[in-house]
Amino acid sequence: MKSAPIILVPGFWLGAWAWDDVVAALRADGHDVTALTLPGYESAGVDRASLTFADHVAAIRAAVEAADRPVVLAVHSATGFTGYAASDRVPDRIAAMVYVDSAPGKPPQDPAFEGVERPLVWSEIEAEENLDGLSAERIETFRERALPVPGGVLRDGFELTEIDQQIAATHGFLLGGHFLIDRAGIIRWLQIEGVERMSDLSKFPSDDEILAAARRL
Repeated sequence: MKSAPIILVPGFWLGAWAWDDVVAALRADGHDVTALTLPGYESAGVDRASLTFADHVAAIRAAVEAADRPVVLAVHSATGFTGYAASDRVPDRIAAMVYVDSAPGKPPQDPAFEGVERPLVWSEIEAEENLDGLSAERIETFRERALPVPGGVLRDGFELTEIDQQIAATHGFLLGGHFLIDRAGIIRWLQIEGVERMSDLSKFPSDDEILAAARRL
């Protein structure tokens, strides 16, 4: 029996390149793996002014629907919002969800944000996020390749189904960490911490931890 295809979605500021090492290792194990670059992260010069939260949801949904069977959808950090919204639209196409340093989130993320885009400000990342587990080389690559987040992704709302509204309200960001949750809300992989914000997590997950989770599916 074939394993479920795996779709990897990076968080804010990142493209598919952020998953390169994980993709290579999973493919070496024989998995069907796709890493996404969401709209607005293709290049520095792309126009982000008109991009919306729904555009990111649609991009994730399109990748899910392109697979020939239900997928494992792995979302990182802030894409816990858009990834969860995408799963809300095509629940029958989701074998399982994996949240990496994330949790199911209900938008908007920052309704007061008025800018066209939000660039990476490294001093804010250092102050707000726990970067333990990230090597100096990874941090340098992150800073060099990071691209701004489209403003619409931050401020837009998005209507979830009634059931998923209840799940999002229940989980919110109270459960953070690295865990897998299926469509029935059953947690399948445990490394969960009760936190008030993502920066309270004990550390950033290593590639080995992410791979261990994927291999246990």
